[in-house]
Amino acid sequence: MKYPWCLPALNLRIEKLFRLEEEIARGNFGVVYKARNVKSGIEAAIKIITPDEEDDMGSFLIELRVLSKCKDPNICRLFGSWRKGNEIFIAIELCVCAVGDIYQVWNLPLCEKEIALICKKTMLGLTYLHENSIIHRDIKGSNIMLTNHGELKIIDFGVSALLKDPTEKRKTLVGTPYWMAPEIVVNKIHPRPYDEKVDIWSLGITLIELAEKDPPLSQMNPMRALMQIPLRDAPRLQNPGNKWSSTFVEFTGLCLEKDPRTRSTLGDLLKHPFVVDLKDGEDILVSVVRKVALEKRRVMNRELCIEDGEVDKDAWDTLSKGPVGSTEFKTLLANYATKSSSSSNILEISASSHQILSKIEEIVTTSTDNSFSR
Repeated sequence: MKYPWCLPALNLRIEKLFRLEEEIARGNFGVVYKARNVKSGIEAAIKIITPDEEDDMGSFLIELRVLSKCKDPNICRLFGSWRKGNEIFIAIELCVCAVGDIYQVWNLPLCEKEIALICKKTMLGLTYLHENSIIHRDIKGSNIMLTNHGELKIIDFGVSALLKDPTEKRKTLVGTPYWMAPEIVVNKIHPRPYDEKVDIWSLGITLIELAEKDPPLSQMNPMRALMQIPLRDAPRLQNPGNKWSSTFVEFTGLCLEKDPRTRSTLGDLLKHPFVVDLKDGEDILVSVVRKVALEKRRVMNRELCIEDGEVDKDAWDTLSKGPVGSTEFKTLLANYATKSSSSSNILEISASSHQILSKIEEIVTTSTDNSFSR
């Protein structure tokens, strides 16, 4: 099977370019590793795909074509792609947190200013895409990522549409049901081309997702929800007067106008009071990322203390409240290292509390030897 769209390997083996450090995601698409460039030391995410059929590679072909065209601070950067045997390696910018997981997975509600910052940066990324005749078609919380530095990156262009010119429209039914614009759904029954405003609808649904933990209709089966989107009134924020400002409520309403002809443009939305006066705010988003990291650590610490389905209270107290340098603390970590890894040298307990803290970081983020390379 040939993949002419992969960048040439220039006779270099992938392991001479990147050192794989830990697995960070796994799914039907393949595996994603945190990696480090051997020469520069720059961190990256390496997606490794083993395609079964040529058709399965269509979305990755689209994603590579889009990413290779994009150079924008709010779009995930592509470092390159290589082929090694039957495996495809795609190196992209490393992100650490999907905005959709902040509340939904880690139960950390976002305040209105944090949501507004995410919204503004997402709109800036979408503006770049639309100006380059690209419709994302799958905007949602899990496809908007944050880096350790508080930068926002739009990812996952597998169902994106690359238009020949800004006036071209599309007819394909693609996307994720709960976030789909009504004109995409209606198009299945009554073919009617749609344009980039489908991304604005998805953005409005994403704002509700970030505010309320789940998108509208999420209690329904996805296909049933899909059919309900064009039939129901446009969704709105729940209990707006108690928690959300009138500007936020109005902004989501402008995004979720069912008639795309009267739905606001990105240009208009960027001038709205909800976002217009916001600065970069990367320090605020860095704080969000740190809160997520602390919650991940807390959850992992709790998992370390579970024996036979029950929490070992003494171990939990040691990890959550006990002194870092205590003998009990070091013993617990040593036991976990032995239990969780087949590597004999994954953890060497040190008497220094600073070194122990760094070892915690290794434990809660990886169960593989950090010297692993592929």
